[in-house]
Amino acid sequence: MGDGLVEGRHLAGGGRGEEAARGDAEPGAEASEGGEVRLSAGFDPGERAEADARFGGGLPARKTDGRTDQAPATADLRALATRLKTAPPASPQPDPYNGIPFDSDTEEIIAGYARQLSLTDVRQLAHAVSEGQPVTIEYVAASGSRTIRTLSELDFDPPYLHAWCHLRNDERVFTLSRIHGVLPG
Repeated sequence: MGDGLVEGRHLAGGGRGEEAARGDAEPGAEASEGGEVRLSAGFDPGERAEADARFGGGLPARKTDGRTDQAPATADLRALATRLKTAPPASPQPDPYNGIPFDSDTEEIIAGYARQLSLTDVRQLAHAVSEGQPVTIEYVAASGSRTIRTLSELDFDPPYLHAWCHLRNDERVFTLSRIHGVLPG
């Protein structure tokens, strides 16, 4: 590959001179002695100086059909890498349905099954499940009757919650979608 000049810029190993000599160069390119290539059509030295000043000597502007396509400014890759390294972690991920970030996977799972619960109730129930603490819930049975129950020894098995029910004094299984309110136990 030979060295070449494009619009007055030197390209190390650009190979444009050989292409122009063979006739493979882009339209408007002319080969000169020594294998240099110069674009003759539409080149304005004033635009070149403006582009060099604007882009800090970056890629030159190229004129095609009366329009100027300017190369974007080069990004400082080291500064970008530093910003990415020091960025705070993106977790917890927000729930795609309402945009609220969850503190744990348990919260997200409970919110998915118990859509009628507020975020506060979801967090209270998830905390009780994670920490093994008792919790009081308002539960609506399949028959439609509402009861207030205090639960302990929680075992989370989505979409169910296995727990010791203090009202019935027995182990019971509760469906998450039927829990309508949560209070600390």
